[in-house]
Amino acid sequence: MTHNRNTEAAQQYHDLTKHSYWSIRSSPHYLDWANKPSPFKVYPGIEPIPLPRALVQTLAPALEVVAALGAGFSGE
Repeated sequence: MTHNRNTEAAQQYHDLTKHSYWSIRSSPHYLDWANKPSPFKVYPGIEPIPLPRALVQTLAPALEVVAALGAGFSGE
């Protein structure tokens, strides 16, 4: 893996986009709790796939099931 060592570009971007001392103190800042992104990804034009309603509950430990999935777990 290569690392980006161009820290000068990152520092320049930071300096150009950061708030100034006066910009923070000249207007009140608050969180707008009503302004939230959608919690779901929307794919327009694609039919939704209905989720199964009936689930089979097993007593198998979840971590063992997940570990076994890579080893050809039969699902029983």
